[in-house]
Amino acid sequence: MSENSLKYRFGEFVLDPGSRRISRNGVPVEVQNQVFDLLHFLVRNPRVVVSKDLLLKDVWKNQHLTEATITQAVRKARSAIGDDGSSQKVIRTVYGKGFLFESDVVAESTDTGGVGAGDTQSDSKRATPARSFRTMAVAGFVVAIVLTATIFALRFPNAPAAPVRGELATVIVLPFSNETGDSAFDWVEYGLPETLRVLFENSDDIAIQVPENEGPFDGDLGVVAALFGAHYGLQASVTRSSDRLAVDWSLGRPGEGRVSSGQLVALDSSVLSRNLAEAIHAQIRGTPVAPVGDIPLLNDPLSTELFARAMQASYRDDLNDAQAFLRAALVRLPDDMTLKTELAIASFDFSSIDASIERYHTALDALPTAAKAQRNKLKYEIGTQLWFAGDRQRAATFLAEIVETTDPDELLHAKALNSLSFVRQSERKFEQAWEYAKQAEVLLREQNNPYYLSMAFNNQGYLAEDSGRIVEAGDHHRRALEIRRQYGFPTLIAASQYGLGRIARRRGDFVLADELLEQALATMRAYARNYDEFDILEELAELRMRQGRFDESQRLLEQARALAIEYGDDLGIAWADQVQVRLWLRTGDDSSTALSTIQSAYESLQEMGETTDAFIARLEWAQVLFLESRHAEAERLLDDIEQDDAMRNRWLRLMHQRTRASGNVLSEPAAAIALYHDVLVGAREIGVKDMEADVAIDIGLLAADSGNQDRARRMLAIANAWSADYYRTQELARRVDDLVAEAVL
Repeated sequence: MSENSLKYRFGEFVLDPGSRRISRNGVPVEVQNQVFDLLHFLVRNPRVVVSKDLLLKDVWKNQHLTEATITQAVRKARSAIGDDGSSQKVIRTVYGKGFLFESDVVAESTDTGGVGAGDTQSDSKRATPARSFRTMAVAGFVVAIVLTATIFALRFPNAPAAPVRGELATVIVLPFSNETGDSAFDWVEYGLPETLRVLFENSDDIAIQVPENEGPFDGDLGVVAALFGAHYGLQASVTRSSDRLAVDWSLGRPGEGRVSSGQLVALDSSVLSRNLAEAIHAQIRGTPVAPVGDIPLLNDPLSTELFARAMQASYRDDLNDAQAFLRAALVRLPDDMTLKTELAIASFDFSSIDASIERYHTALDALPTAAKAQRNKLKYEIGTQLWFAGDRQRAATFLAEIVETTDPDELLHAKALNSLSFVRQSERKFEQAWEYAKQAEVLLREQNNPYYLSMAFNNQGYLAEDSGRIVEAGDHHRRALEIRRQYGFPTLIAASQYGLGRIARRRGDFVLADELLEQALATMRAYARNYDEFDILEELAELRMRQGRFDESQRLLEQARALAIEYGDDLGIAWADQVQVRLWLRTGDDSSTALSTIQSAYESLQEMGETTDAFIARLEWAQVLFLESRHAEAERLLDDIEQDDAMRNRWLRLMHQRTRASGNVLSEPAAAIALYHDVLVGAREIGVKDMEADVAIDIGLLAADSGNQDRARRMLAIANAWSADYYRTQELARRVDDLVAEAVL
C-alpha cells in the first residue's frame, strides 16, 4: 500500500503524508518541512526510541545537520502538537539515547480501511536541506526593471497578503546601485542580488526572486512586489569609505511602500551579503540576529565568510558548527592566529573544564608575543573559565591584565570588566564589583553589543541579590532576558530564566519560579550544559524545600550532587553539601554527619573563593551546634563571625542576628524576640521579603506558644503577604487556628 494513501491519527491530530499536512481537530497546523518529516518518521515508529543518528540517516539523509539543529526541529515538532520540553507528554527525550514518541498512533487507509500503527513505509518526500549560507561572487548577471509605479498599480491591483507563520515569504530584489565611484564595483549591481538568492535558496522561510528585465528603477517598492506577486520588494545602494563597504537598504510591502530600512558596514563584500541576508530575515520573521561586530579581513574572502559564520554559530550556542567553519577556514589559512584562537575558544568542553583550560594555555603559549590581540582574547577566556572552575585568584590575575592593559580592545575590555566583577563579588568586594559591572555596561551600550550587554545586566542582577536588593535584582534579570529573547540566545535565555526563577522564589511566587526553572532546565539539558543544569537542580531543591516537598527536594539535590561528582566539580559538591545541611535543618533531621558536612562545605567554599557562601555556611554551622545543644560553641563561633568583613553587608549582618536570636530562644527568650524584631525591621527596610516573612513566622510561632493570639495574627499577615504557599506560613496559620479554637472553647 502506498504511504501516501495512509493517514496517521494520534490524539487530536491527523498527519497526512499525501498532502504533507497536519491538522488538529480539522484545523491545519503549519509546520516547516524538516518538522513535518520528523513527525512523519516518529508516528511511523511510536513507542520506539530513535537515536539522532537514525534521524540523520532515515529522515534527513545525513545532511550536514548539527545537534542544535536536530534539537530545534524536535522543539518545533513539540510546539506543533501542543507538547513542550518540560512536560514531554508526547515526544520524550531519552537522555543519551534519542527520542520516544509516546502517543498511541492509528494508521488509517484513505482507500480501503485502516492498517496497524506499526506498519511503516518509505517516505518519498524528504526535508528541505538546512539553509546553506554559500557565498558567490557573481558578475555579468544583468538585472534591472523598466516600469513606472503607475503601470504597476494598474496592472497588478491585488497585492498578496502578508505571509502568515509557516508560509514561505517571497522577496523581489531590485538591482543594487553602485555608489562607490569605482567601476571595479559595478558587479555589486547584479552580483549581490544573485548572492542573496543563493543564500536563501534552501530556506524554509524566505525565497528570493531576481528578475531579468533591464533598466533603472525609482519607484514604489510595494508596487514592484505586487507586480511580481511577491510579499516584499528590496532595493539597496553600496558605498565605500576607506577599507569598508556599506549597503543602505530598503524593504517595501504592497500597499505600504517602504516598511523598513537600514545600513550595514563590513570589511568584505561576502560578509556584507551575509549580514544583509540576516537583516532581511530579521525584518520579515521578527527574529533579529546577534551582531558579530567587525569581522577581520583574512586576506581570503571565503575564509572571512567562514569566520563570520562561525561567530554567528557561536552566538547561537551551536559550537559544532562554529568548529566546523573555523576548521574549514584553517584549511585555507593554516597559520592564521585569529582562526586558531577562535577555534580554541569554540572547542571549550563544559564537561571537561580542566582539560579545556589546559588547551587554552597550550594555544596561548603557541602565540607569538606580537599577537597581542589574540593573546589578550585567550587570557580573557582563561580568566573567565578559571572563575567558573572556582580558581578565583588566577582568574583575577588574567582578567586584571586585560583591564589594566594600555590601548585595549574596547569590547574585550568591557567583557573583562564584567568577568572581573564576578571575581570581586566572590571576594565580597561588592563596591568594586558593582563599579566594574557598571563600567562594563557603559562600554557595551556604546558599542551596541546586545550579547555581552545582557551578560552585564545579568551580572548586576546577581550583585544586587547578594546585597539583599531583591526587587532591583529582578529588574536587571528582566532587562537581560528581554535582550536575549529579542536576539534568540538560547542558553542565555535559560540563564536569565534561572536568575528570575531565583528571584521569584525569594519573592514568594513559587508557581512562577517553578515554571521558569523547569524551562531553563529543559534548555540546558538539550544543550548538554551540565554545570548550568547543576545550578538549576540545586535551585529547584531550594524551591521544593519552601513548598514543604522535602522528598522531592532530596531527590533533586542527589541529582545535582551526582552531576558535580561526575564532572569533578568540587565547588558544586560543596554547594550541594551546604544545601543538604539546609534541608536537614528544615526537616529537623538529626543526621550525625550534619556538623562534619557543613564544616567540610565551609572549608571548600572558603578555599575556592566563594566567601559569601562560606560566610553563610558558618552561620549554618552555628545553627547545627545550637540544635545539638552545644550553645557555648555556637556563641563563640558567632562572636568570631562578627569580625568577618562580610558583616559590612547589611543582608549578611541580618542573617547573623537571626541565627543568634534562634539560638537564644530557650535561654533568653526576651532577648531573642528583641533581636528578631530588629531583623524584621531591617529586612523590611532593605526589601528582603523572604527574610522578613521567615522572621515574622519565627516571632509568630513564639507568640502562639505563649498564647498571644494578636501578635501571632499580625505575624501571619506578614507571612501571607509574602507567600501563603510557604510551608512555614501554613504551619503558623494552623497554630493561629488552634488558638482561635481554644479561645472559643
